[in-house]
Amino acid sequence: MSLLGRWRRRAGRQQDQSTRAAEVHALVVQAVLRNPLTAIADPGAKERLLAGDEVSFDELGLDSLARLTLAVDLNESGFDVSELDIDEAGGPNGLTRLLLRLP
Repeated sequence: MSLLGRWRRRAGRQQDQSTRAAEVHALVVQAVLRNPLTAIADPGAKERLLAGDEVSFDELGLDSLARLTLAVDLNESGFDVSELDIDEAGGPNGLTRLLLRLP
């Protein structure tokens, strides 16, 4: 295979990974926003969430029950994640990185 062919194949894999990361992050953001127990008190936190900035689950108003509900929602979407995993992830960006590592 030519050098150009190898480069194209590698570039395609990187684009696939980038697309996958964006899809998973969007799934996490939507799950947080549709969670009926999410109590975002700071409008700036929601803006940062939607912009893709790092924001913690605490800033987003997710208490332990809201995190459990988020875990159930993500499990229904095919991700085997627990409330403890969500706590350790710290926020949507960390949770996205965790979900991308899951098989």
